[in-house]
Amino acid sequence: MAKCIITGCALQLPDGYVWGDLFEEGDCFIFNGSGDVQYDEKFLEEKMLIVLFDYYFERRNVFVILKSKSTLNEKALKYISGSDQNG
Repeated sequence: MAKCIITGCALQLPDGYVWGDLFEEGDCFIFNGSGDVQYDEKFLEEKMLIVLFDYYFERRNVFVILKSKSTLNEKALKYISGSDQNG
């Protein structure tokens, strides 16, 4: 069963950003997006999963990304490890 690891996270795609919640299951991240892809820089300072190239599957704003084809930014890594006291 997928485990939610970040509530309130940005997903950086090659062409924009989506806001939502990040889950993990096995060797995949599952991102439940909320709203449409944004094209501004609004989420650059937020916790973020970054997709490398176009390696993802998307259906109805749910994205499935191999962990090996993505990376988490420093703020997301600190949050998951519990060392980010500000959320």
